[in-house]
Amino acid sequence: MDTTVDKLKEIFKGEVDELIENAEETLISLEKDVASEELVNEIFRIFHSIKGSAGLVGFEPMAKFAHRVESVLDRVRQNELKVSKNLISLILDSIDLIKGFIDFYFGNAALDEKKVRKIESSLNRFLGVGQASEFKMEEVRKSEAGKTELYFGVHVELREDIFFIGQDPLLLLQELQELGEF
Repeated sequence: MDTTVDKLKEIFKGEVDELIENAEETLISLEKDVASEELVNEIFRIFHSIKGSAGLVGFEPMAKFAHRVESVLDRVRQNELKVSKNLISLILDSIDLIKGFIDFYFGNAALDEKKVRKIESSLNRFLGVGQASEFKMEEVRKSEAGKTELYFGVHVELREDIFFIGQDPLLLLQELQELGEF
């Protein structure tokens, strides 16, 4: 069974490497044509694929991160956000972080906590979650079984007008509860 999982993970790595390359090329095209729905949809599909594949092989933190990027891109698809240089820069940073996850899972490299926090904070701003929402990685370690365990501390400060912008803090808490142990 372990060899099957290992093969699946190697297939995953090859797929994600290809998806990352496609995402970078698509973003270059999007910089030249920020109004292209087709290019936005392509980048959305890439992050959707990364999310699904990462979840399939048990790389939940990476899947959750890709889902966060996908949510920002969905806001663009719904015409709630416009493509801007800042957004393109954030997506490029997110691609770099996906590469960091790959290095972490396959190359025993550490994740850059400061970079993770910065990108998460930027994604939260694009999602309208609030300016002080933070992603704190308190400990990253590999267990003896070879599984990756991530421990997070989350601090969220909600905007005063949270209900007027269509956000419900209770739903956020329920969603967080689904992600792991409280």
